[in-house]
Amino acid sequence: MATASSPLSFLCLHLLVCLTFFAFTSASTEKDTLLSFKASIDDSKNSLSTWSNTSNIHYCNWTGVTCVTTATASLTVASINLQSLNLSGEISSSVCELSSLSNLNLADNLFNQPIPLHLSQCSSLETLNLSNNLIW
Repeated sequence: MATASSPLSFLCLHLLVCLTFFAFTSASTEKDTLLSFKASIDDSKNSLSTWSNTSNIHYCNWTGVTCVTTATASLTVASINLQSLNLSGEISSSVCELSSLSNLNLADNLFNQPIPLHLSQCSSLETLNLSNNLIW
């Protein structure tokens, strides 16, 4: 009986390690993706000061970021609301790497370039608000 439970125990342990690794890797990747997105933005009022690699604040608590819990009990970015923060610059394609992002609100800012075509690659994006910018 002990030999039958040994492979099962090993399988359970292996599964637990894999899920933990996936959750950690996913969180690290989403944080890096948000930082890459921020790097393309001009934030003259420092509204995104919480968006920092050295911050003690979890990225799900950064200004404008909303996360949801996945089926594997990890957190994932579902919404970014950066409305009315006087932001300008480029809307980076890195935002499309956030696989659960369903809402992106960049309304009432100073973005002044054409609507980026790469936003069509954001597979989960349901709502995109770019109103009241200088986009052409």
